[in-house]
Amino acid sequence: MRQPLTTAAPLRPSFERRRAAGVRALPAILRFAGSTTLLLLAALGQAAAGPLRVAVISDLNGSYGSTRYEASVDRALERILALKPDLVISTGDMVAGQRKPHLTKPEVAAMWQAFHAHVSEPLAAAGIPLAVTPGNHDGSAYGGFEAERRIYGEQWGARKPGLRFLDDAHYPFYYAFAAGDALFISLDATTVGGLPGEQMDWLRDLLERHGGDYAQRVVFSHVPL
Repeated sequence: MRQPLTTAAPLRPSFERRRAAGVRALPAILRFAGSTTLLLLAALGQAAAGPLRVAVISDLNGSYGSTRYEASVDRALERILALKPDLVISTGDMVAGQRKPHLTKPEVAAMWQAFHAHVSEPLAAAGIPLAVTPGNHDGSAYGGFEAERRIYGEQWGARKPGLRFLDDAHYPFYYAFAAGDALFISLDATTVGGLPGEQMDWLRDLLERHGGDYAQRVVFSHVPL
């Protein structure tokens, strides 16, 4: 469960200078009270009109089954919309599943409806693509949560962003796309331990085929590997 979000800090002047110069860096992290809910603005190499600007959010969920998002989440979205990044990445736990006793299908659907109202739909209305990766509370691969994982796939299969996919055979779990001169790779990491052999083989093959074509390679997932 996430910690309360504090007021976001303005971008530092040094970042503004580096951004104007097109420097490849991760120079500005907005301040938060906890280590889970994160909003990060990064300049990653060059896009067509300058540095590629990416915002990262994570662990926005509340208590099990909750359809309520704190005002801090809405403030973070307002900040993102004001910054107008080229891309937003969500690294999982968008809703609060993985409860025992298990949530019902209508309860899970209601959580996703709330997430979309607070996050997905404002970003879509602003024309900002949202790339997601599953977390243990919204797409868990642990036994017993197959229904929630299937619903995760259905939710994002219907909201697939208009990105330049290089491999989307396993979207929205693990997949790859390109933006600017950066290669982005989502990994399906919702359980403790290493990646399954099939996914490791996929990652090796992907990097062999595409890794050398991009100046930046960004891998994102939920559970640390």
